[in-house]
Amino acid sequence: MRDANVVVSHILASTVGTPLQIICGPVLITGGSPEGPLGLGSTQVVEAFERLGLEVGDEPSAG
Repeated sequence: MRDANVVVSHILASTVGTPLQIICGPVLITGGSPEGPLGLGSTQVVEAFERLGLEVGDEPSAG
């Protein structure tokens, strides 16, 4: 069983506008589509971080 990822759960709820649901474990952000996921380029990574309100260098909290 994985620990709850409270940070990602909160970001997803505020970004998508859905009620808070607990997401467990790590999250990987990719581009493309569900049928053909693709890695993000450097510009896309910056855009994704800005959209999610994150800064490059954010570290997951221990515990």
